[in-house]
Amino acid sequence: MRTTNMSAAIALAALAIAALPGAAAADSLTRSGCWTSHLDSGARRTMCFVGSGRVKMNNRNQTSDGKSWSSCEWTGLYAQTDNKVTVAFAPSSGKCSNGAASPQWAATCNFSGDDLDCEGSSIVDGKIYEVNLTFK
Repeated sequence: MRTTNMSAAIALAALAIAALPGAAAADSLTRSGCWTSHLDSGARRTMCFVGSGRVKMNNRNQTSDGKSWSSCEWTGLYAQTDNKVTVAFAPSSGKCSNGAASPQWAATCNFSGDDLDCEGSSIVDGKIYEVNLTFK
């Protein structure tokens, strides 16, 4: 039940983001280099804001069973209001190196100009995982 509610919420967020005009994109987010977050476990996430409300994500992380590593690449949408950035990635909007479809992922980030402090969640194999990352 919670997964269904989360899916509906992310779908609505994605529609709301898609309805925003391209002018909402911030030039500072679309810098030449991508935003990267490194975790102590060796996992890494990279977000590249490509303008017009589009964002790409690359992820290197352990698989949900913790037995191996996988890399995923997927695309999503973003919107910015002042220093608040919302990103949303629909399930299966990309592929992973282990053959899996990319997960559903959404977060709200505070943008300081140097960092993106993000909180949100992802859904993998029917389980919700909290996301708390700082991208630099």
